[in-house]
Amino acid sequence: MYSILSTSVTVGFDLTASPAFWIFSLCLLGVFGFFVWTLIRQILFTKRCQNVQANLKVGDRVKTFGGIYGKVVDIAENPDGKVVTIETGDGKNVGYVTVDISSIYNLDTSQLSIQKHNKKLSK
Repeated sequence: MYSILSTSVTVGFDLTASPAFWIFSLCLLGVFGFFVWTLIRQILFTKRCQNVQANLKVGDRVKTFGGIYGKVVDIAENPDGKVVTIETGDGKNVGYVTVDISSIYNLDTSQLSIQKHNKKLSK
């Protein structure tokens, strides 16, 4: 008669598994690691965008997702949310663009650093 007690059960990993199992496991672990890394970077980017949008003030130089670089001239509230008027260009080629505040993702610090550098040279 067959008894359940006479069968042996192994618990844990079989270290003698085929190399294909280990290669597949490493690939699966790599894909999972890449997914987690991408998710963390997206969360950090979203937090940084929200921080920039919350602390935005008139006079800041900004970058938009659409590729517009400019200086914030006005921040207004409308029924759809906040809108920002951005001054682009310089000299005779000045233009104004009104965009939703959610399209702003970063402050443009490159122009500020160039201006600071030029001021130091002129002194």
